[in-house]
Amino acid sequence: MASGGEDDLVCDFAEYYHVWNWRELPVDYAAVLANGLPEESRSWRRINGQAFPTEILLQALLIDKVSNLVWMFSEDGQNGDNPPVSILEILSGRTEPTKKARTFQNGEEFMETYRKMLGEA
Repeated sequence: MASGGEDDLVCDFAEYYHVWNWRELPVDYAAVLANGLPEESRSWRRINGQAFPTEILLQALLIDKVSNLVWMFSEDGQNGDNPPVSILEILSGRTEPTKKARTFQNGEEFMETYRKMLGEA
């Protein structure tokens, strides 16, 4: 657990056990304490590849669900426009918003939209 994340382990031992120098402990005792660290500790989050505590991720998920619910009843939501940005995706590092696919009835409609985008219409 100390390999690659000793700073996390030092902080966890200080926070949870009030041990300021874990290297002064017998190795087997330090191992028992490290194994007993809670799931939300820095060390366990690093091992599991989780940047934020589970509580924070659940709160972000809750915000996302409520935002989507509110959006669905808005004018934008009725049209499928401007969906809310996901807080959970931002925290997870997946910040690329998903774009709604644009469809056209025919080539003429596509070309008209294309010219507008270029500022020619």
